[in-house]
Amino acid sequence: MRFATLADREQVEAVVNDPRLRLWNSFDGAPLCDARKYLTAPSFAVLGDEGCFLARCIDPGRYVIHTNLLPHCRGADAIQAAQEALALAFLRTDARELLTMCPATAPQAKWMARRMGFQHLFDRARVWPSGGVLQGMGFYSLSLDEWVMAGHCAAAGNAFHARLHGELGAPAHPHDPVHDAYVGAAVEMVRAGLVDKAIDTYNRWARFAMYQPVRVVSTDPLRIDIRDCVLRIEGDQFFMEAAYA
Repeated sequence: MRFATLADREQVEAVVNDPRLRLWNSFDGAPLCDARKYLTAPSFAVLGDEGCFLARCIDPGRYVIHTNLLPHCRGADAIQAAQEALALAFLRTDARELLTMCPATAPQAKWMARRMGFQHLFDRARVWPSGGVLQGMGFYSLSLDEWVMAGHCAAAGNAFHARLHGELGAPAHPHDPVHDAYVGAAVEMVRAGLVDKAIDTYNRWARFAMYQPVRVVSTDPLRIDIRDCVLRIEGDQFFMEAAYA
């Protein structure tokens, strides 16, 4: 999966307007999708051979997600595509909360939302015109913190810690999988150029979890004080510049 651009408009619209998908993703009388509104910041779209995910910005950092997976993408393939799309959203954009709506006529949408970790918020009755009847709708949410704490970035954090401890010696704290997850998320955000989001995401958790916050020492070059050492970041590479006693 990758971010779509305006050059992908035709492909995105071919997916979303596919008659096989419109049975589930469109209400009675809905016009054909004009993808331009999803291909212009701050909204975005994620595209692949499996289909696409459209993200409509409704507030800074909050996006409503519309899933459009083609009929050949089911089961494990659908889960993998959705996981890749969520990682792009949380680690490569300003997204802090993803929202989605599941019509009562599309039980597969509810299954996917639950499978991806979305939490049910509330329902509304008679809001989705389908088959000549006003159907109900379920509303779901997934926050950045919920996604990180599910462990999606733990491998990246564990690899970072392994290198850190290999260069500096014994770790300063016992193994902590949640700490690995937040460090991994911060590492991936920094690599994507989202330094402010990375620092804020880690520090909000760290202050509550009784870890020391980190801070930016300089921006050119980018240097981050992580207490055990100062990291110098060049492109997507990290260099341990100075250790503290």
